[in-house]
Amino acid sequence: MLVKTIMKLICKQVTKESPTGPTCKIPANNAIKYNPFFIVGSGRSGNTLLRRILNSHNELYIPPETYVLGEVIKKYHNSPFLHWDELVEQTLSTFENAPDFKTFKINNLSQLKIKLKNVNREKRTFSLIINSFYEHYKKNHNITGNIWGDKTPLNVFCLDELSSIFPDAKFIHIIRDPFDSISSYIESGLIPNIDDASKRWVRSVDLSYQFGLKNPDKYIEVYYSALVTNPIKVSVALCEFLEIDFQESMLDTNDSDLGDVNMYKHHLNVTKKINTKSLGNGLKKLSEDEKKIILKIISISKNPIIIRLLNKHLKRISQQLPLDHYIDLKNLQIKNLDDQLKNIKDSYSFKAGRLITLPLRFILDGKKNINSIKYNTELLFNKDKRELKDKGVIFIDKRKIIKESKHLKPLLSINNDKSPKLIVSLTSFPERIPDIFFNLYSLLNQTTQADMLILWLAEEQFPNKEKDLPKNILNLKHYGLTIKWCKDLKSYKKLVFTLKEFPNDIIVTADDDIFYPENWLELLYRSYQDNPQYIHCHRAHQITFDNKGGLNSYNDWPKCINSINASYLNFCTTGGGVLYPPKSLYKDVLNEELFMILSPTADDIWFWAMAVLNHTKIKVVNNNLIDLVYIDPILAFQLNDGTTLYKINLTRNDIQLNEVINAYQDIKTSLTHHSLPT
Repeated sequence: MLVKTIMKLICKQVTKESPTGPTCKIPANNAIKYNPFFIVGSGRSGNTLLRRILNSHNELYIPPETYVLGEVIKKYHNSPFLHWDELVEQTLSTFENAPDFKTFKINNLSQLKIKLKNVNREKRTFSLIINSFYEHYKKNHNITGNIWGDKTPLNVFCLDELSSIFPDAKFIHIIRDPFDSISSYIESGLIPNIDDASKRWVRSVDLSYQFGLKNPDKYIEVYYSALVTNPIKVSVALCEFLEIDFQESMLDTNDSDLGDVNMYKHHLNVTKKINTKSLGNGLKKLSEDEKKIILKIISISKNPIIIRLLNKHLKRISQQLPLDHYIDLKNLQIKNLDDQLKNIKDSYSFKAGRLITLPLRFILDGKKNINSIKYNTELLFNKDKRELKDKGVIFIDKRKIIKESKHLKPLLSINNDKSPKLIVSLTSFPERIPDIFFNLYSLLNQTTQADMLILWLAEEQFPNKEKDLPKNILNLKHYGLTIKWCKDLKSYKKLVFTLKEFPNDIIVTADDDIFYPENWLELLYRSYQDNPQYIHCHRAHQITFDNKGGLNSYNDWPKCINSINASYLNFCTTGGGVLYPPKSLYKDVLNEELFMILSPTADDIWFWAMAVLNHTKIKVVNNNLIDLVYIDPILAFQLNDGTTLYKINLTRNDIQLNEVINAYQDIKTSLTHHSLPT
């Protein structure tokens, strides 16, 4: 704490003394997104072959190995008070002075340094410098691709750092049989010592695998054996991972200059046609003593990748070295470690230390124990919560969400040239405000980000406007939340005012009492991209008819359907979220006088009617989210006396539905002539 305080004071002082600054640390990144990819794992694993394949795609480009990217990152973290010009100079000079910079075939980086030093202050980030270096390579070699990659094996030692600098980066872990990879290290002379080569292989695979466990969405594993035996299947999977289309030309032999490939002997085979000749070479070329050393080192690992490779490829590498022997050896080593630990715990010094530190451990574990006691006590005395949990109802972990919200990414700045924009819109009222933070966080924390998130609040309900709102909601304005004020039109506020202000944009409505999963908006938007002529929703009821052709009661309709066809009979409910394309609703949709008379408390009935009148069908998205996670399940499931629109509409939906249909006879005609979806 003291160190942090001192650092802040130093930063403050530097700010005063250096008005042309940057003072303190130049940020690693900002709202500008870069989406590079990194080929990681042990060297001599087919990294360069994979580079050749991906580099042949016209949307990608991968320069030669930098070897110093980790050093560049380390210098950045160790130099927190460099001015912008100094950081640019330090970073680019490190690249420029690297022994292998010649493989980039760029004379120098002088022009790039000048360009970056003149960048506007608000755009200055460390990620901008790194990205500009790779784009400079692209420009100098007249490359058309827009996504750059890096395949330096040494990057395994700075994966977390790379991920923090480029949060949207992706990582491809290429894995090769240990005997083949280590043998190749020895043969190429890159690591001539068998012991060091084995340890490097294990360490590289471990670091990559551990990173993948923490970041599963940005990590993929590729086995060299699969790459050379089935290159099309692997390449298609990689293209899908990188969100680009597969191109057959990726697998052609490539005569283009890859920089370092033609300069180093150990890369010469890369230019040849993809083949399986190198599979199993390690076991043939290595001596029995070398195999023993490798097995001794790698068999200790608990890494599932390494265990899988051993089980698959090394059932018996020789008569003298059966795999069972090494499994027994490994179990013996584990037993020895367990015995050592037991001896330590049985020692008087350990027991004395435990006794002395008991008060301290009680204090350190106190918060955890208190939270557990609080939780169990709440369940004991809160009958409603206990009953709901017994029925499988999910309660969100609010403390965890508050903690995670500190790492929330802000929405990108609004691009006025984008058309149509993607806008998420909702409304709320005073009773929901104490918990709406969790709802808004979930809407901001989406895999597909909206261009705007608008919360409409009635001036009558919040006479002091933002002064009536808690600080945690106001803080979300820094992350992209827009709060707008309007007259009180009840639940209609979520759509009509946004529709009036943004008639040519895509509007997605959400409820204020739901905690939405991260892919909620992505599924809606993807469905819209496939079929932009429809309204799209996650949850819908299916309108049905009685024997006389009249509508069945609203409460008797099949709920939460999984219809694959768009239909007027798909009645979208707002809780799951509804996406309205531009111009998808009838002109009367904004007629306040009409909807407040015909359907004052059932906005979903009115908006459905406006869709039918406009001849816009409604589609349930694929893999739709049926089960909603409520922020306050006790209120949502009507176990207290709180007011919800659901309660009000239980008995009034049929009345309001009939009022709307009687007012617009064309709706009845459309329903009559529209067959049920199959």
